Amino acid sequence: MAKTERGEYRCVAKQGYDGQPYLLFVQYSADIPAALTGKILSIDLRPGTILLDARAVADALDRLMVGLAVTD
Repeated sequence: MAKTERGEYRCVAKQGYDGQPYLLFVQYSADIPAALTGKILSIDLRPGTILLDARAVADALDRLMVGLAVTD
């Protein structure tokens, strides 16, 4: 039987050392799924993506999502 754990995260746009933007999911509640303990969740964006566009995507995700889920 599959088990799903959920955690509350928000999405923020960051810029890597190479200047390439990416999306980072930051935990904002005390409850964290065991499968995500000690993990960093991020999304790599296509080369050429500008930080302004990354922020728009992060803002949209952050406005619409309630968190992340992990299913075993």
